[in-house]
Amino acid sequence: HHGPQRTFTSKMYNMPGTQRRIAAGVRRAAEEGRFPGRPKALTPEQTAAIRLLRRNGQSQAAVARTFGVSRQTVSRAERTE
Repeated sequence: HHGPQRTFTSKMYNMPGTQRRIAAGVRRAAEEGRFPGRPKALTPEQTAAIRLLRRNGQSQAAVARTFGVSRQTVSRAERTE
C-alpha cells in the first residue's frame, strides 16, 4: 500500500479558484504547443491516404493492417475531416 490515494472529485473542482487555475494551466500548455488528451493515431496525410485506398476498393481490415490501426480508426478517418 502506498498511502492514501488522492482522487480529483467534482467537489474539489468546484472549490474557489480551482476552475480558474485549471483554465490557466490549459491555456499556458496550449501557448507552449502542448495539448491535453490522447495524441491522434493518424496524420492528416495518412487520413487522406486511407480515404483514397478505401475509394479504390480496399477493405477496412486491409487498410487497418497497412497503417497499424484498428478498423474503427479507419472508419473514423473515412467520416471525419
